[in-house]
Amino acid sequence: FLKEFYYDDEFFFLQISFYLFKILIKYHDPVLSEILENNKMTPEIYASSWFLTLFASKCNMRILNLIYMIFLLEKNPFFYFYFSLALLILH
Repeated sequence: FLKEFYYDDEFFFLQISFYLFKILIKYHDPVLSEILENNKMTPEIYASSWFLTLFASKCNMRILNLIYMIFLLEKNPFFYFYFSLALLILH
């Protein structure tokens, strides 16, 4: 999935993913969005490893297996963005 999705020299689809994520934050939690923007915290800073590794670099295997199971069962291509958004808002 990621090899095909993010495989180009400019990481075009990764940049689109960051933009989409920024818009989702702005829509679902405008206060958090403003705090992040005022502190120049862009998704490129805090979400790169989330999107490139599907959380593999940040979670233990037990949690990671649950995340992947849900991700595969959900069958919604945007689920990953909403899952990331929920984690960000809850923490």
